[in-house]
Formats: sequence, structure tokens, C-alpha cells
Amino acid sequence: RKSAGWYLVVAFIGAGLGALMALPLHPTWHELLAWALAGFAVPCALIAITVATVTRDRNLIVEAHGLDDLRALSWAQFEEFVGSLFRARKWQVVGTQREGDGGADLIVRKDGKTGYIQCKQWRRQVNVEAVRSFYGCMAANKVGMGFLVTTGDFTPEAERFARSVGIEAIGGAALVRHMREIQRQMGLAK
Repeated sequence: RKSAGWYLVVAFIGAGLGALMALPLHPTWHELLAWALAGFAVPCALIAITVATVTRDRNLIVEAHGLDDLRALSWAQFEEFVGSLFRARKWQVVGTQREGDGGADLIVRKDGKTGYIQCKQWRRQVNVEAVRSFYGCMAANKVGMGFLVTTGDFTPEAERFARSVGIEAIGGAALVRHMREIQRQMGLAK
């Protein structure tokens, strides 16, 4: 973890850069101060967003104890929870605005690779048609890595197809194992 001092250094560098950007405009002292404050505020806002994301992720992971808790989340909270697990594993995670079956709910990036995640907060089994639909979305967008995450399970045919096309099928039991491992790494569980 980085100390708060580093964040202040970044904010003060922003203030200095803001003031330097204003100098060619020959500002009055109060205009120069406004530029410096704007330069200070931008890094502070980015720091606040980062802290809020980390806090939200930690809370989502801390509060979940099992499949019943995950199934009780709204679909949006479940997507956020899955994103928090991937962020805990050092993935960059971005939500999508896509709607309808088959699309990606989250886009993940790590080590120069991009993947799609589809989240299915189901109690029933995910069938092969759902996996094929997700694979079709991946193929159409030339994305070679996919994760289909569910609170349910997969039919044997769905698991075989997922393996054959490189989709990692993460069922409810595996999802709970991932969650508990991350909780242990965060010092939240034994």
C-alpha cells in the first residue's frame, strides 16, 4: 500500500502543472491560483475514485459468505462482485453497456490480453446454447479469452463446449472457492 504522502505529492505536482499551463496566458494572481487549484483537484478526484473503488470491492468481497449471499445480490451487484474478484487478481475491469443475451458484461485486461466476462446469476444450469451465444459474441469481436461466471452450474455439454473454445466456465462452487481464496489473501478469512 502506498502512503497518503505519495498521493499528496501527486496532487501538488498537478497544482504546479496547472500553474505552469496558465503562465503563457499572463494570468492575474487569482487566475493563477484557480489554475493551480484545478491542477490540484484533478489528481485528488482520481485518487478519490480509486479509493472508493477499492473500498467498494473490499466490502463486496467481505460481505459475501456463500452462494446464498451471491444469489441475494441484484444482477448489477453480482456483476460488480465478479469484477471485484478479478480486480483483486490484478485485472483491469471495465463494465459494458451492452444488453441482451450473449454479450459481455465486463471487459478485462491483463498482461496485454483482453477477455470478456459474462455473469449469470442463475440457480439452474447454464446450457450449451448460452455458452455458444457468449462465444459468438467473443468471436464477432475477435476476443480470444472468455469467462462465464454463474452462481449455478453448467451442463456437461456446456462445460465441454466451453473447454473446446477456451472459455473458462466458473460455476457456483468454483466461484465460492475463488472468493474464499481472495478473502484469505486479504486477511479476511482463515
